[in-house]
Amino acid sequence: MDRYTIFSYDTLDSTNDKAWELLIQKRIRVPFVVKANKQLYGKGRYGRRWISEIGGLYFSIVENDRFNNELLVCTTLALHDTLSTFGIKTRIILPNDIYTDNGKIAGILVERRGSYTVNGIGINVNQKSFPELDRKVTSMFLETGKTYNTKEILGNFLEEYFHSDYTHAFLRWKKLVMEHNKRLKVFTRVFTGDYDLKEIDMELNLYFDNLPMGRKYINLFDVIKINTVESRN
Repeated sequence: MDRYTIFSYDTLDSTNDKAWELLIQKRIRVPFVVKANKQLYGKGRYGRRWISEIGGLYFSIVENDRFNNELLVCTTLALHDTLSTFGIKTRIILPNDIYTDNGKIAGILVERRGSYTVNGIGINVNQKSFPELDRKVTSMFLETGKTYNTKEILGNFLEEYFHSDYTHAFLRWKKLVMEHNKRLKVFTRVFTGDYDLKEIDMELNLYFDNLPMGRKYINLFDVIKINTVESRN
């Protein structure tokens, strides 16, 4: 997949919102990418704000031919591989975040309307500090002391992402997730508890022992939040 257009902006309220505007009002042909140097109202899951100052890489991909499970797996794996290319070791934290040992470095937000999806992605690249945040966050610069070209990072990511095969990507993603996640604290709208992760299938059903109400699994998209209680290594 090499035929896509990248729309670049200096500042946007949200790359996801701009992507929907271009799709619905301008009828831009999919797939296409919307990129901004800064977002005023960057989005996280469940209405959380993504701090999107100058120095990061913020973009959204618009498509109409991928299911949510494929989007999540292929995106987080492409983020992991892209950061690895630049010498940064990361782990995938369920449901949709990328962490180093020093904190969160990237995340995604998928929005769907009918058959169309807008896949919003944020990577902390050249930021030197995050004064507005009280949780552990890091950037590529903070990890290595080097300054990076965001255009090069975007190109690397899009190459990985658009050429990914879901079956192959899922097997690699599952191995990485299972390596770093053993006992998890799972938050859903119905219950919260600590459980040992036993298996993940291609529909992203997470299998645990001793779930309440006779359940055998929880679908990842029904989860509000997951915390790692115990890693496997």
